[in-house]
Order: sequence, then C-alpha cells, then structure tokens
Amino acid sequence: ILDVLDALNTEGKTIIMVTHDENIAARAHRVVRLIDGRIVENFVRRENDWKQARMQQRTVGVEGKHA
Repeated sequence: ILDVLDALNTEGKTIIMVTHDENIAARAHRVVRLIDGRIVENFVRRENDWKQARMQQRTVGVEGKHA
C-alpha cells in the first residue's frame, strides 16, 4: 500500500497520512508532529535526507531491527 501511495505522490497527488509508526513516517517528504492537538514539529525533509530515509526503510525489518 505504501508503494502505491508513493507512486501516486510521484504523479503529483498529495497524500496525507496519520501514523504512530516511525518507519512509515520516515518515508514522508514532510512530517508534522502533534502533541495534544498542537504542532510541535513541522519538518520538511531535504532530497538527500529523503533518499537516505528510503534506503533505511528498506533495510529495517518488521521489529525495527536492521536486516
């Protein structure tokens, strides 16, 4: 499903996802963190950071351990 969302985003579609999973958030170009309904972080990943995060995502197993 995440690969499909990535493909749609590459085509120019905007995707908004809510997650508590750091591995899923690591795939995003932008992360907005909320605590008690307030924005505490608004992070836009630079292109090189995004590529590195994607590479890390592919090497992390289900339990979050490197494969």
